[in-house]
Parts: sequence; structure tokens; C-alpha cells
Amino acid sequence: MKLTEEQIEQIELYLESKKLFQLDLKEEVLDHMVSSVTDCMGKSDLSFIDAFELERIKWKEELESNHSLWLGEDYKAPKIATKKCIQIAIKMYVRTVLVGLLFTVLLYLGIHKTTIDSTTVDTIMGYTYFSFLVIQLFYYAQIIGTRINSSFRDIYKSQGMVYIIWSLLFNPMITGIYGVFKGGEVSFGLLFMHTTVLIFTYNFYELYVSHLKLSKLNIV
Repeated sequence: MKLTEEQIEQIELYLESKKLFQLDLKEEVLDHMVSSVTDCMGKSDLSFIDAFELERIKWKEELESNHSLWLGEDYKAPKIATKKCIQIAIKMYVRTVLVGLLFTVLLYLGIHKTTIDSTTVDTIMGYTYFSFLVIQLFYYAQIIGTRINSSFRDIYKSQGMVYIIWSLLFNPMITGIYGVFKGGEVSFGLLFMHTTVLIFTYNFYELYVSHLKLSKLNIV
């Protein structure tokens, strides 16, 4: 037994009424609901309306409106979407901190073995911030241009604004507050802060690639 196009569309409209617009999740939940409703109609000899009602009850909690400070105070989406975005965010931050720590140790040891001065280091750091910020904005423009919603786009929007603030605030060429050197010596803490923020840019690349793959699949 298969559902008709009209019945599948009815399920899809239900998901959209619950504000589940993220394509990666909507397609996944839609497939699951269609399969479950079909099985229920076949095994329990129920009508589509009754089987669909049972499925709505099963998904009620996951599709309830939810928000999280991880994604911004104004962000509201079904619980299942919020949970996925939080999982992505936690993975991003944990990986960034670990990789940032490794690179910080290497840079710290490398700077100590050279005669490079604080002005040169801050200048290099400043231009790196500018370059990575341009890259991040380019990725964001590409994502927005697809006009497709996804979990990757949601997390990009929320964390992207934070990154822009970090890039401007911590850039020693703009504020002059957070230089790598402190008291004539390299500060491990400040170097770790800069390295971690800059490495965070890689997360935006991954979000960008994931969203574009989804976009291409949708076009096909």
C-alpha cells in the first residue's frame, strides 16, 4: 500500500504548519511519517485520517515550538530542529577548543624560538582576522542566495553574528586591546584566544558545504 500524492502533501503541510522548514529535517521526518502511516494503514486496517492522527500524537513533543540561548533569544523552531542545531554547535565548539589548544602550543613554542616582535605578530593576526571575516561573509552570502532553509543555515546565522563581533573586538589592528604579547612576553592565554577564534572559521566552511550539498540535492 502506498500513500497518494495528496496524502503525502497533507503530511508535508502539517510539518510546515509546525514551522519545520529546515529541509534536511523536514525530508527526514516526512519520510518517517509517510512510512509509519503506510504501515499503520496496512497492519491495523485504519483509514489515512486515523493513521495520520496517531502519527501526529507520536510526533507531538518533537514538533512543539522550542527555543535555545545557543541559537539566540529570538530563535524559535520545533524541538527536533533546536536539538539538532545544539548538537552541531556543541560539536563545533568542542572541536575548535581542542584543535585551538594544539595550534596554540605549536605557535607558542614557535614564536619563542624566533625574534619576531609584538607589532609584527599583531599585524599578521589583524590581517588574518580581516581575511577570515571576508571568507565567512562570502559563505553566508552564498547560503542566503540558495533561498533554502536548513539546520546548517540556522546555526550559521546564529553563530555567524557572534563570530563577527569576536573578529572585530579581538582584532589587535582595530581595538588594540587584545594583543598577543603582554608585558613584552607572549601570552599563552591571549594566543589561545586568537587561535581559537580564527580556527572557528573552519566550522563555517563545513556548514557552508553541508548546506550547499542539500541545496543541490533539492534542485535535482
